[in-house]
Amino acid sequence: MKVLEFLRGTPAGNGEWHYDLGRELHGAFGGANGGVVGATCVSAARSLSPGRAPASLDVRFIRGLTEGTARVVPVMLHEGRTLSIVSVDIFDAKGKLCTRATVSLANLEALEPFEHAGFAGAPQGWTSYDQGKPWAKPGSGVEVPLIGTFDPRLVGNDDRGYATEVKVHWDEPGTCAEAACIAADISVGPPVGSALGGKPIPIPNPDLIFLGASCSFIILSIAFFFMGISSFFFEDFFFFPA
Repeated sequence: MKVLEFLRGTPAGNGEWHYDLGRELHGAFGGANGGVVGATCVSAARSLSPGRAPASLDVRFIRGLTEGTARVVPVMLHEGRTLSIVSVDIFDAKGKLCTRATVSLANLEALEPFEHAGFAGAPQGWTSYDQGKPWAKPGSGVEVPLIGTFDPRLVGNDDRGYATEVKVHWDEPGTCAEAACIAADISVGPPVGSALGGKPIPIPNPDLIFLGASCSFIILSIAFFFMGISSFFFEDFFFFPA
C-alpha cells in the first residue's frame, strides 16, 4: 500500500488535493490525529517537489480537522538547487482553515552524505513490538479510534523517557517522514498521561515539528522522548531508518 492510498488522497485539480481522513484516524478529541494531519501535509508537499526528500516540517493546528473530505492546498514558496519550501493549508468539509504547515524538501544529490551515531547508546531493557504492552482503550465513554488503527504499544521506559512503537500500514519506499509524523504525535500519550496521573485534562496541541533528512534516515526532534516505527533512540532525537 502507498501513503496516498492509506490517507485516501486524490488530485482535485489546480494543484489541490482531497484527502478523506476517516474516523479511524481520530484521536480522543473528535478530530484527525495531529500526526495524520502532519503526514497529509508532507504527502501533499511532495506533489510539488517530486524526487526530493522531506527535510523539515512545521505544522500549526488551528482547529480540529473533523471527519469528511479535507481540501489540501500546497503552494511552492521557493525552489532552489538544494531546497524547496512548500506551504500547505488544510480546510475541512465546511471550508474552514484547520491547519497551516511549511514543509522543506531537500535535493539529496546536492548534499554531502553524513551520518552521526549519537551519544546515548542503545536503550537497555526495552522489548520488541510483539512483546510490548498494548495501549488500553479509555473508559467512561471516551473513544480513541486510532488505538485500533495503529495499535500503539509501550516497549520500554527509563529515566530518558517512554518508548512507543506503532504499526505503519503502508510499505512505500522513501515515505518514512509520513510515518515519523504519526509515531511522534501518538507517542505523546505515555509521558503526558504519566505527568497528569491519568486525569482527563485537555492539552493544547499547537504544533508538530521534525527536522533533518538524509539518504538513510530522517531525524525527528520534539519536546518529549519518543520512539516508534522500529527506530533507534538517541538522546532527544529519533533516527528512523528509511
